[in-house]
Amino acid sequence: MVFWRRVGSSSAIAHALFMGGLFVVFYLDYGAAGELVGIDIAFDAFLLNSTQFWQAMLLLDTLAAVTMIGILAALDYFGMTFGPIIPLTLAITLVLGTFQWYWIGGAIGAAFERLWTGLKGPEEEKRDWL
Repeated sequence: MVFWRRVGSSSAIAHALFMGGLFVVFYLDYGAAGELVGIDIAFDAFLLNSTQFWQAMLLLDTLAAVTMIGILAALDYFGMTFGPIIPLTLAITLVLGTFQWYWIGGAIGAAFERLWTGLKGPEEEKRDWL
């Protein structure tokens, strides 16, 4: 496999694991806030309003965050509600964010590959001693 694809695949896998873990942390934060403070709101309202979710999304997953903001703004504009917002958020984050980080990681891998081949210098011709 080409070097940039390996780096891109590693970035995509790391992103999927990180964001999955981040959603678990937000859910644990929701449970702790419910026990400590006694808040009585749904997890989707807690996630979208009461956590650092949007800051993390805009910093790490710009494409997924802009897509989510666009979908939520369109739903608000048309006066519609969408029931399963958490599975939609999770799917958009994992699919678009992983796609985004595959290409970002691939670009970084391609840049390093080009840099490394430039540092190695030209390859010597192989001589046939026989």
